[in-house]
Amino acid sequence: MKKIVCICFAFAAVNIFIGCATIEDEVFIQNAQVAGPLNQPPVQVTTKDAQKKFIISSSMVTTNPKSYIDNMSIILSDYNKLAKIDKHNWDKNNFGWSLPAYSAGIQFELPLSKSASVTVGGNYSEVKNKDLLGGLLSFDLHGISGSVGVRYTIGLSYQEFYYDAYTYVIRKKTPYGGKTEESTYAFHDLNTDGLFNYYMMLTINSDIKNPPINAYIAIAFIKQRLLSFTPGTSVGQDVFLNNYISIDSRGSYSTEFISISPGLFYTFNNSIRILCGVTLAFSLSGESDTRLFIAPSFKIDLIL
Repeated sequence: MKKIVCICFAFAAVNIFIGCATIEDEVFIQNAQVAGPLNQPPVQVTTKDAQKKFIISSSMVTTNPKSYIDNMSIILSDYNKLAKIDKHNWDKNNFGWSLPAYSAGIQFELPLSKSASVTVGGNYSEVKNKDLLGGLLSFDLHGISGSVGVRYTIGLSYQEFYYDAYTYVIRKKTPYGGKTEESTYAFHDLNTDGLFNYYMMLTINSDIKNPPINAYIAIAFIKQRLLSFTPGTSVGQDVFLNNYISIDSRGSYSTEFISISPGLFYTFNNSIRILCGVTLAFSLSGESDTRLFIAPSFKIDLIL
């Protein structure tokens, strides 16, 4: 009996050994279209009448809804390999970012001291019939010298983005002592994802009582993540008794901006401020026909 068991065990072990294989998956994003607003923080000015005051703000930013089209270098590491299995003709322009026509927000600035405050806020935008929400949290250091206010802001933002993406997985399976078999899997994902970004801003403004119209200029560095997702359907790793290798050839779907925001603001009775300006945001990465974003803005501060 023991002899029969040993023979059966040896036979099973040989079959398992023969059945072992090395599985290698290489993941590509073939095309991605995303929709969402520019991560442009609202401008906050510093004035004597608002020091150590709680401020509630309502803001509106408008943008040209023309898409920001990037070429294949930001998405794919090997376009020629994918061209052999490509079922769609993207003409190598395989990334598009659609901007909403507007973004509306509300912010609350809570003073910590005469020279420091914390701001929290949220925003809403609509693009491609999708409602997108966002938020921000920032820490501000500010002060006034004579008739000039200076503010340094560092913040973290959260923003929902809608994406429509095609993903390809090239799977190579090599049985022990056998010939490599190659299979291709394609996925199409449509969903909304939340992305975190950060920004830094320096704002300088005048603070003159008469006339009550003052000017500001804000310069910001903005990190903008555009896409981060896992394909919604898995091809299955089949890792039992196999060597599994995953090569993720998806790129980094983010860009950076330097923005300059000049504008004017008017103060009513030391309790209400109206700010009007425009943001010029310059893309620092990616190869695109559109490197400059222009976004007029309007903001009302209620000083309590």
